Amino acid sequence: MTHDDKLVASRLVAHRGLQAHYPENSIAGIAAALEAGARAVEVDVQISSDGVAMLYHDLDMERISGLAGTVTELDATTLSEIPAHEPGRLGDRFAGLTISPLSELVPLLEDWPNIICFVEMKPQSVKAFGAAACWAALEAALQPDMNHCIFISFDEDFLAEVKKQSAYRVGFIVEEWCQVAKPPIAVDVIFCDKHLLPTEGELRDPQTPLVVYEVVEPDEARDLLRRGATMVETHNLPGLLLD
Repeated sequence: MTHDDKLVASRLVAHRGLQAHYPENSIAGIAAALEAGARAVEVDVQISSDGVAMLYHDLDMERISGLAGTVTELDATTLSEIPAHEPGRLGDRFAGLTISPLSELVPLLEDWPNIICFVEMKPQSVKAFGAAACWAALEAALQPDMNHCIFISFDEDFLAEVKKQSAYRVGFIVEEWCQVAKPPIAVDVIFCDKHLLPTEGELRDPQTPLVVYEVVEPDEARDLLRRGATMVETHNLPGLLLD
């Protein structure tokens, strides 16, 4: 393995777990990503109708669960019985897998104390329930093991609530490149889609760590890290963990 390959391997964020081979945001997929060598993982959270944090990306349940309806309209008990196997992408391979509450991630985090877990609070839930209720749900789920979590979101009200209520680290997901230099709230890390990046030159002020996401190719990852990205987030973890 070359020096550049080692650099890439040490700076990878597994996007929703080992998404190449498992349903996204599944405990099995997150565990597989860590076992494969990821130093950091990213997971998504929506809130149930009764205020429980659930590992789920979309508001609508069609893509992930193959069902009509929205995740915020159902209580946690009901959601825990609903499939989360991504039938359109993975067929019936994981047909028995159901939606997990965020709290089920805690034992896994305890087994991997040196990794970073980026916990993304989805803005649809913030809109539905408010920033304070969403932060309370995350605290209730993760309280036994929050020190190596970084809480990220597109929603600045949620991030402001986290900063107001705690000393935990937060990250802003930008929607425009100009926000990298001037985020709307002081944060510990910035996430940016690769499609928003300038085509050349340095990527960031060295004082603000930058995670670039939707990275799928090794050469692309090497280039972004050389240009100043702190980490790259990928759903193609096996392809970027070079031997």
